[in-house]
Amino acid sequence: MYKLYPDCIPVKGFSRSVIFNLFHNEYIYIPNDLYNLLNKYENTTEWYKHIEKSKHLILDEYIKHLVDEKCLYHVNDLSSGLVSLEYTWDTPEDVSILNIETTHNVSYKELDLVNYLKKTRVQNLVINSVSLAISEKILSLLQETYVLDVNLYLPYCHQNALQFDHLIEKYPFITKIVLTGAKDNTSCPLDSSNQVIVHYLKEYKTDPANRSISFVINKKFFLEARSFNSFYNKRLFIDTNGNIKDCYSGPVLSNIKTCSLTEHKISGKYWSVKKDSVETCKDCEHRYMCYDPRIPIKTGEKTIYATHCGYDPYKVEWIGNK
Repeated sequence: MYKLYPDCIPVKGFSRSVIFNLFHNEYIYIPNDLYNLLNKYENTTEWYKHIEKSKHLILDEYIKHLVDEKCLYHVNDLSSGLVSLEYTWDTPEDVSILNIETTHNVSYKELDLVNYLKKTRVQNLVINSVSLAISEKILSLLQETYVLDVNLYLPYCHQNALQFDHLIEKYPFITKIVLTGAKDNTSCPLDSSNQVIVHYLKEYKTDPANRSISFVINKKFFLEARSFNSFYNKRLFIDTNGNIKDCYSGPVLSNIKTCSLTEHKISGKYWSVKKDSVETCKDCEHRYMCYDPRIPIKTGEKTIYATHCGYDPYKVEWIGNK
């Protein structure tokens, strides 16, 4: 008989289901009938007992497929097998991701950015900067913080990847550099290790809510998406005017020119708006892999998105055959 690996989690959609393989960071589609068997019975012996004999050959094929995809493993008896894991998600930091837009007129050192990063234990920083010089000024303040990951966005000014070698060496927490307004969309590794890649973009939408969704398959993302908004959870924005917001185009919570960042109270308006509470998304098999920057909107008793993501979970099709 076979059992499902603990790291393989079935998720049901309206028209089909998915098995997330969180060990290999992969996923496969399965019919909802197979999901029902996986969800109700813990081994394949029980599956055969609860379906018609005329369907046993089909079930044989699905079991072989799941074994080949490393979703099922063999056990000798009911008492043997791997220990089931308890899937919960939590992090110690108050803010996980801080998005910062810079201008020539803001001094983040004077405005207590370092103290704020320490207090909230921010680990991920996204810097949208007007120049490399201002970026370095911010980067130089991060050495004594909890920041482990920095994504740096800069306007393209005939720069090339070689100019960033010294930056990566000095600030190893930089994991991504994006040059916007380039002539073509392309990428260039900084070195042979491909640890950091410079991305060139022709068009860049500053407001994340206007960007397309993407899929992320890993254990951390999956666990967070089950309980929280996988994009906005523990994320704050500081725009070019120093306004602190829950989302880029949202209402101003406070301003760093009049309120020290360390005094700012976090609202977390969108943090708990998970896919399971959003219309249509709650019926989608992709809901725990969907990196969706759209802003959820409350309308009466329902939560919706104002725009369509491009996928229809009821018809199982992408608009424009994506």
